[in-house]
Amino acid sequence: MSGIPQRFWGQPIRYLRWAAHEKPAIFWSCVIGGLGPATFVFIPPLRRYFGDQDPPRIPLTYPGKHTVHEIFVRRVSTLMLASGLGSVLGRRGAAKNHTMEEISASSGSSGS
Repeated sequence: MSGIPQRFWGQPIRYLRWAAHEKPAIFWSCVIGGLGPATFVFIPPLRRYFGDQDPPRIPLTYPGKHTVHEIFVRRVSTLMLASGLGSVLGRRGAAKNHTMEEISASSGSSGS
Protein backbone atom coordinates (compact mmCIF):
# COMPACT_ATOMS: atom_id res chain seq x y z
CA MET A 1 0.00 0.00 0.00
CA SER A 2 1.12 3.51 -0.59
CA GLY A 3 1.98 6.06 2.06
CA ILE A 4 -1.05 8.15 1.08
CA PRO A 5 -3.79 7.91 3.76
CA GLN A 6 -6.86 6.06 2.62
CA ARG A 7 -10.35 7.54 2.77
CA PHE A 8 -12.45 5.92 5.47
CA TRP A 9 -15.90 6.56 4.01
CA GLY A 10 -14.93 5.45 0.52
CA GLN A 11 -13.52 2.02 1.45
CA PRO A 12 -13.72 1.41 5.21
CA ILE A 13 -12.21 -2.12 5.19
CA ARG A 14 -9.26 -0.99 3.11
CA TYR A 15 -8.79 2.02 5.39
CA LEU A 16 -8.78 -0.21 8.50
CA ARG A 17 -6.13 -2.48 6.93
CA TRP A 18 -4.02 0.56 6.08
CA ALA A 19 -4.44 2.04 9.58
CA ALA A 20 -3.52 -1.30 11.21
CA HIS A 21 -0.18 -1.24 9.36
CA GLU A 22 0.62 2.45 9.32
CA LYS A 23 -0.86 3.63 12.63
CA PRO A 24 -1.28 0.57 14.87
CA ALA A 25 -1.53 2.48 18.16
CA ILE A 26 -4.46 4.55 16.92
CA PHE A 27 -6.08 1.54 15.22
CA TRP A 28 -5.97 -0.73 18.29
CA SER A 29 -7.03 2.04 20.67
CA CYS A 30 -10.11 2.59 18.48
CA VAL A 31 -10.81 -1.17 18.45
CA ILE A 32 -10.53 -1.45 22.24
CA GLY A 33 -12.58 1.73 22.72
CA GLY A 34 -15.24 0.38 20.37
CA LEU A 35 -15.53 -2.76 22.49
CA GLY A 36 -16.15 -0.71 25.65
CA PRO A 37 -19.96 -0.51 25.41
CA ALA A 38 -20.12 -4.31 25.03
CA THR A 39 -18.74 -4.65 28.57
CA PHE A 40 -22.06 -3.39 29.95
CA VAL A 41 -23.71 -6.48 28.46
CA PHE A 42 -21.09 -9.19 29.02
CA ILE A 43 -19.23 -8.32 32.23
CA PRO A 44 -22.08 -8.62 34.84
CA PRO A 45 -22.98 -12.21 33.85
CA LEU A 46 -19.29 -13.15 33.83
CA ARG A 47 -18.84 -11.70 37.32
CA ARG A 48 -21.81 -13.72 38.61
CA TYR A 49 -20.51 -16.87 36.90
CA PHE A 50 -17.11 -16.58 38.60
CA GLY A 51 -18.67 -15.79 42.00
CA ASP A 52 -17.69 -12.14 42.27
CA GLN A 53 -20.22 -10.22 44.34
CA ASP A 54 -20.79 -6.54 44.93
CA PRO A 55 -19.38 -5.30 48.24
CA PRO A 56 -21.91 -4.57 51.01
CA ARG A 57 -23.31 -1.06 51.02
CA ILE A 58 -21.66 1.47 53.30
CA PRO A 59 -24.09 2.50 56.06
CA LEU A 60 -25.21 6.10 55.87
CA THR A 61 -25.87 6.30 59.62
CA TYR A 62 -23.85 5.12 62.57
CA PRO A 63 -24.30 2.76 64.35
CA GLY A 64 -27.74 1.99 62.94
CA LYS A 65 -30.91 3.52 61.65
CA HIS A 66 -32.24 6.52 63.53
CA THR A 67 -35.47 8.37 63.12
CA VAL A 68 -35.57 12.12 62.79
CA HIS A 69 -37.28 12.34 66.18
CA GLU A 70 -34.47 10.39 67.90
CA ILE A 71 -31.82 12.62 66.35
CA PHE A 72 -33.73 15.75 67.39
CA VAL A 73 -34.18 14.50 70.97
CA ARG A 74 -30.47 13.67 71.23
CA ARG A 75 -29.45 17.08 69.95
CA VAL A 76 -31.85 18.84 72.29
CA SER A 77 -30.58 16.68 75.16
CA THR A 78 -26.99 17.57 74.30
CA LEU A 79 -27.84 21.26 74.15
CA MET A 80 -29.63 21.02 77.49
CA LEU A 81 -26.60 19.33 79.06
CA ALA A 82 -24.33 22.01 77.66
CA SER A 83 -26.53 24.78 79.02
CA GLY A 84 -26.74 23.27 82.52
CA LEU A 85 -30.19 21.70 82.29
CA GLY A 86 -28.91 18.22 83.10
CA SER A 87 -31.46 17.63 85.86
CA VAL A 88 -34.25 17.56 83.29
CA LEU A 89 -32.74 14.63 81.41
CA GLY A 90 -33.64 11.00 81.94
CA ARG A 91 -31.32 8.03 82.46
CA ARG A 92 -30.38 7.51 78.82
CA GLY A 93 -30.11 11.15 77.89
CA ALA A 94 -33.56 11.46 76.34
CA ALA A 95 -35.56 14.49 77.40
CA LYS A 96 -38.52 13.85 79.70
CA ASN A 97 -41.85 15.55 79.15
CA HIS A 98 -41.51 18.67 81.29
CA THR A 99 -43.26 21.97 81.03
CA MET A 100 -41.38 25.14 80.24
CA GLU A 101 -41.92 26.35 83.81
CA GLU A 102 -40.17 23.27 85.23
CA ILE A 103 -37.28 23.71 82.83
CA SER A 104 -36.86 27.40 83.60
CA ALA A 105 -37.18 26.71 87.34
CA SER A 106 -34.51 24.00 87.21
CA SER A 107 -32.18 26.18 85.16
CA GLY A 108 -32.65 29.06 87.59
CA SER A 109 -31.87 26.90 90.60
CA SER A 110 -28.88 25.12 89.00
CA GLY A 111 -27.40 28.37 87.72
CA SER A 112 -27.27 30.00 91.19
